[in-house]
Amino acid sequence: LKLAALMHDLGKPATHHIDQITRRVSFVGHDSVGVPIVDAICDRWAMSNALRSQLKHLVNTHLELGWLLHRPLDSRALWRFLRKVEPVAPEAIALSVADRLGTAGVDDRRSWVRRHVEVAHATWAAAWHGRAHGVAEPLLNGTEIAAACEVELGPQIGVLVRALAEAQATGEVTNRKEAESCVQQYDVSAEH
Repeated sequence: LKLAALMHDLGKPATHHIDQITRRVSFVGHDSVGVPIVDAICDRWAMSNALRSQLKHLVNTHLELGWLLHRPLDSRALWRFLRKVEPVAPEAIALSVADRLGTAGVDDRRSWVRRHVEVAHATWAAAWHGRAHGVAEPLLNGTEIAAACEVELGPQIGVLVRALAEAQATGEVTNRKEAESCVQQYDVSAEH
């Protein structure tokens, strides 16, 4: 986490931009631009592949929690966030809060700073709940999904498996009958 905190904004110099009209400074894409820089540092420091992978993932996803501030924080949004930042969800949450408070200050009372901390609390609780209780066994496997939807095995089954996992994790689906209904009604074409 300490290394990620040091490295998370390494892409900012390459993405620094000043809007000519508003004079606002932005660093759009600094998260993804920072990943190869982190990779090069990991090479120089002969870091393990596991640590390299975690650092790159934290740098690449350190803004994700902030995107949750602009939408309703429902179980589906939490599930998608946690799925995106795993296996380093607690570290990603801590890094995001440290980044926000490092910019705004720990005594900042603006609503968006408070909202960031509130969302961090909710995601932290969800992450630990998920780790304590684990992921539920899928109600249907790929073959069963194909049979329920009367389709052949193929890439669309993977989409349906992920959709069903999300529906199970959010409590929308709790038994086989609901699972079959869920996958039969799911619009696979919306994923492409």
